[in-house]
Amino acid sequence: GVRGRMTGAWLRQMGWREVLVLKTTAEARSETAPPPIPRPSDDVPEISTAAVQELSARGGGTLIDLSLSPTRKAGHVPSSVFALRAKLAEKHARLAAAAKPIVLISEHGSVAAWAARELARSHGIDAQVMTGGIDAWRAAGLPLESGMGAAWDEPVDVHPKPYDHERDVAEHMKAYLSWEVDLPGRVAADGTVRFNLSE
Repeated sequence: GVRGRMTGAWLRQMGWREVLVLKTTAEARSETAPPPIPRPSDDVPEISTAAVQELSARGGGTLIDLSLSPTRKAGHVPSSVFALRAKLAEKHARLAAAAKPIVLISEHGSVAAWAARELARSHGIDAQVMTGGIDAWRAAGLPLESGMGAAWDEPVDVHPKPYDHERDVAEHMKAYLSWEVDLPGRVAADGTVRFNLSE
């Protein structure tokens, strides 16, 4: 609950009067991962991990990884390309010209299923979803590549902590501390955010 309370304190200082912090429970503090988001109700074409491995091995089709960038860095399907889910539909012309089949991959498969549904409905692009997502690939013991690899988008989906960077960790930490120390002066100069420091 520390982050919630800290954020609440900042919001109060910014003038928000109705700020509440949800009291954590033992269940909320459990280490279990949250359940994956539900899949769309209509059928979305799927492709097995074994078939995707064959495509990956021969460089066939277009494998698009919609996982969050930290998941991507930890391990992804070889020959897949990273793309942001939020920007995928903008690439409909690129997808229409891409090598077929188009296979969408995400952590559990749900995000990929929603993306495939959107592409089919909005742009008439047929895309398949790897069954079970990267979780199923990992569970099957199939080979993974680490790092970002090929990418259609910059990994701006998650703001990395200073120590999450692969290189120049000390420099990123110094930059963060400088930002933090300079913050009161920047807020004062901005003039649009009102802080009441008496609370």
